[in-house]
Amino acid sequence: MRPVFDGTTPVVDLGASPWPFGIASRQFFVWPALAYRVVLPFRGCRPFNVFQRAVLDMARAGVRDGRDIAGRLAIDHDLIRFVLEQLRSMSMLDDVSAPTSDAIRLLDSEDESSGLEDGGYVFVDGIDGVLWPRVRRGSLDRNNEVEFDSANVRFARWEGGKEARHSARVVWPRVDMDFRVPSALDVRFAAQQHVRQIRAIRRESSRSLGADDELDGLESQGLRVVDIDPEPVFVLSFVFVPEGNRQRS
Repeated sequence: MRPVFDGTTPVVDLGASPWPFGIASRQFFVWPALAYRVVLPFRGCRPFNVFQRAVLDMARAGVRDGRDIAGRLAIDHDLIRFVLEQLRSMSMLDDVSAPTSDAIRLLDSEDESSGLEDGGYVFVDGIDGVLWPRVRRGSLDRNNEVEFDSANVRFARWEGGKEARHSARVVWPRVDMDFRVPSALDVRFAAQQHVRQIRAIRRESSRSLGADDELDGLESQGLRVVDIDPEPVFVLSFVFVPEGNRQRS
């Protein structure tokens, strides 16, 4: 069954975008897309760096002499001695270099957090059927304050702590749009592209990206589609029209 886009199709707002021009230069529109639910694996917050973890694992296995640890790990003894002193100062090792109860608890929680997963969405374009280089973590923010007609949609959104009302042009999908369910490899590539874009924007700007910041720690290896029946949505978007632009079209 093909997805149906009509006046009841949800309008979703994916959040922040880089603003090279003033707000007054925005032209809103809503763009059709198919939203597929995916599973997103994330790295947990790791309490120890790689050297601390290696030394703690050795100490937990009963290897607690600095020279023995250095020999087994093929790491310089001075570095191991520094890590041992560091762990003692953190109360992660006791006087005989055995892991404390706090250290064991953190080691176990780190192992458990390596399998953290969350839900999210990827999007297939409603015009050309191409998967967007974008991942949404969590639920879709459906805008319930919308009014459709055949060519435009009127909506409200919060901007600067107050409600603002706008009108956007509706871009309807192609009736004969050809699309396929994205594979795990497709989703992985989309996630990698999105994370690269976030990093590039952060290098150029100091501002927060809002919802996009939630992709920190994303592991692209385990991404997978969990629902092959997509949800048709209109994505709130805007283009920038620089001041003084003569091309009104």
